[in-house]
Amino acid sequence: MDDVLSKKRLLGIAIGFIALTPLTTAFSLFHVDLFLTAYELPLASYAVGNAIYAFINTANDVGGAWLVDSLGQKTDRSRILSITGILFAFCFLTLFFRFDKILFGSTSSIPSSWPLIHFVLSMSLYDTMYSFSAILTGSIFTDKLLPQNTKVKFLAFTRFSGMILSFAIAKIGLNIFDAKDLTLFQIYVVILAILTAALFHASQVLSRSTSMSSIPSKTTKDKGNESCSIKKKKLNIKTALHDLSHHKNFQRWIFMEMFLECQVTFISSFSKLFVDRLLFVHRRTTTSTGFSRENCDWILSIMGPLGQVTSLFCFYAIAKVGYHKIYLVLFRLKFISAILMLLFATPSDKSAVCFFLIMSKVVTGAVQGSGYVPSSTFNN
Repeated sequence: MDDVLSKKRLLGIAIGFIALTPLTTAFSLFHVDLFLTAYELPLASYAVGNAIYAFINTANDVGGAWLVDSLGQKTDRSRILSITGILFAFCFLTLFFRFDKILFGSTSSIPSSWPLIHFVLSMSLYDTMYSFSAILTGSIFTDKLLPQNTKVKFLAFTRFSGMILSFAIAKIGLNIFDAKDLTLFQIYVVILAILTAALFHASQVLSRSTSMSSIPSKTTKDKGNESCSIKKKKLNIKTALHDLSHHKNFQRWIFMEMFLECQVTFISSFSKLFVDRLLFVHRRTTTSTGFSRENCDWILSIMGPLGQVTSLFCFYAIAKVGYHKIYLVLFRLKFISAILMLLFATPSDKSAVCFFLIMSKVVTGAVQGSGYVPSSTFNN
């Protein structure tokens, strides 16, 4: 019975991981096109908004980690998965619904600053809840003392499931996205939001299926001892930052992480724009060498799944040679590829451009996504 229940709980945690996929896939593919093409946000406003958003993004990562850690001291984190999913879904929808008529009545009365305010507000709300949701689901998994082979199977299952879901969501979304009329696409993102909320709720139900029945009830004395133990283990942020800042490895890690984050954010945000502008041929002729709209959609749809597959192969390499060496290989590969593209490729070399775009997104994202796997995972 305990074995069955433990499998249920592990499945619940896996569903929590997978629940992030629908909204993150739609966001990474469409948010730039949404604001610049559909909403016609001026480039200057987009640049200013991104600068503001960058500070908020940094703060909510730190704040989210602190909040998850604080909640973990008081309650079982799996108990807040359902409400987290609902809030995450709502914040996601603020990107696609500006509520202009509800807030201002008519188009003529909309303040000129509203497009920028909506951009910063919706992006910040989405990213805040995404960061919190990702940290929450990740912490629930890492808190569990699981055999290493179980961890590998868990990661493989979530990657494979995420790969299929990501491909389906991207392909459907690309087929119905129309910057001139977002009605059908808005219905689609509402369905995705409901799906995400439902997955988070299922994750909570399954994750808690053993928490009440398999864990022995604590006596008053046990609870008092546990409370004292928790207080002693409470994290002191100032002390932690002071200690970490004096470690050279931590300083190097911060630099590499920021460098990689810049690359991942850049290629993820603009991959659709690059494919549309560099590969897609609007009017095909006998001499045109570009890709059709259908082929471009296939390219964009497989980028996510390819990253998931590549990350599975990265697990073993990172565990054997270390994250730092894989970072160096990655940077050198991308640097050499960029130099070759700059020196020898031309805008008409569509195949070379296509390869570079796929390689940049897939390899960079895969290394980032597989970096948390402990080296002991493959030593048994």
